[in-house]
Amino acid sequence: MAANPLPRPGKAMGTFSVDAATVTNIGPVNTGDTIVWTNNTSRAITIVVSAVDGYFPLTVNSFTIPAGGTYTSTVSPNVPAGDYPFARNGNVGAGKIIVGS
Repeated sequence: MAANPLPRPGKAMGTFSVDAATVTNIGPVNTGDTIVWTNNTSRAITIVVSAVDGYFPLTVNSFTIPAGGTYTSTVSPNVPAGDYPFARNGNVGAGKIIVGS
């Protein structure tokens, strides 16, 4: 039997569920993974993710999660590994998205 048989199994996509009001670190996530942001508060929460070396980690990097609602984001397919900071309701450095690969 070959040491590296084909076809190779595909990489499973992951889903990360986070509390948008309190999360500080997300991940490590991989390209194609999804993040489900849940807002259990009575006010909308706005998330703005910053680029690192010119790369943004998500397909949409500025969004609002309605009060009592959710928002689903996807990790971009070609984003390099790194720690991508995000702001929550204007508070810069509220957390980071850790991209592993």
